[in-house]
Amino acid sequence: MALAPITDQERAERKQRIAGNKRLNIEEIKREAPVLESRPTHAVLSLTGRCNLDCAHCGIRKGRRIPLSAADISDEVFDKIDRDLLPYVSRVTLGGGNDAEQMFARKWDYYFGRMCKYDFELTLQTNGTLYNDDRCRQLAERGVIIRLSIDAATDETFRMIRGASVERLYDFVRNTLAYSKAMGRNDTQVHFSATLCESNIRELPLLVEKGKELGVERVTAHHLRPHYEHQRYQSLVYHKSLTNDCIAQAIEKARELGQPVDFPEPFEIPAMTVEPPEDFDESSSGGCQIKTFKCFWPWTTLVIDERGVVTPCGSSTQIMGDLRKQDFMEAWNSKKYQAFRKQVNSEKPETDCRTCLLGRRQVSDSSMLALIGGMKGFDVDRMLRNYVRDWLLSKKNGEKWLYRVRKLAGRV
Repeated sequence: MALAPITDQERAERKQRIAGNKRLNIEEIKREAPVLESRPTHAVLSLTGRCNLDCAHCGIRKGRRIPLSAADISDEVFDKIDRDLLPYVSRVTLGGGNDAEQMFARKWDYYFGRMCKYDFELTLQTNGTLYNDDRCRQLAERGVIIRLSIDAATDETFRMIRGASVERLYDFVRNTLAYSKAMGRNDTQVHFSATLCESNIRELPLLVEKGKELGVERVTAHHLRPHYEHQRYQSLVYHKSLTNDCIAQAIEKARELGQPVDFPEPFEIPAMTVEPPEDFDESSSGGCQIKTFKCFWPWTTLVIDERGVVTPCGSSTQIMGDLRKQDFMEAWNSKKYQAFRKQVNSEKPETDCRTCLLGRRQVSDSSMLALIGGMKGFDVDRMLRNYVRDWLLSKKNGEKWLYRVRKLAGRV
């Protein structure tokens, strides 16, 4: 796939348009305006609702109020995205808005090629099994950040969880990064992303070794959140000492090799005592309230699935619009979106917002431990950059607020 060259003037005009949209977006965030002139700065897109794997820990068949479809995105919907959204965004993430494999889209090469005319940061969430030589070269040529779902380091464990060979994923990484090196590019990256459970936690140190061997940018991990009762005891909440030992070994290995990692914090295991801790509340049901900063996703980000259905983020399944029936700005400023922006930071937000990892929530003891572990695995530096960091620092005592957010996420 040969990328069409653009002139210096076209590149300058694109940068100016993106910068102007970002400035306007920040101003509208400060006002918490319900109706926006700016477009999102980040789009999460799904090209298909299908997947080629049947992973044991996937929630694709359960717990979704918006069920996945066997559909691919239509040309009509993509045309609207291409015309009214892609010229303005700073970042696009392919995948992550659903549990499907984006390279399984029937017209993957066509839509990927159309996105390559833009120079926004492009991230692909993938299981890495549907590659061929041409696709490896295309990803390297475009300079894609690849977030590779890889839940084990050995073939035996990987086959048990995902029903595929982990060696194929290793070949995918080798081939893509080899093309990138041959092209002299330094913006193609591969990140390992692992879902941790009892069956694979012992392989985390080995996954760090493989990441270093293959030239992976970062190895990240987060906790399994079981979708089925029979998976309950796969949750590491029930294996705290084992988890702490394995994470400590993996961190030590990462330091030894110089491999960047992002892992959940270790579980706190209180000592056995006769007297309860000072903060123990005997009347409590075990729930606890955690507060974080305001949410700006309804202003900066949106999720568009394979049918053109628009939702505000990965934590909410509330439908804000439908690009099969609406133009982009009509969906972006729909009455539902306006109402959502008004309530998201209120004292009584929607249920999805109250239970969000980045918002207020009331959860049980065991659930909270797993959620906190996952939250501390977020790339908070990416989350805080641009509009959030700028907004925080513009406020009174902004440096203190920024410190508190980073501390909550385990960065200080």
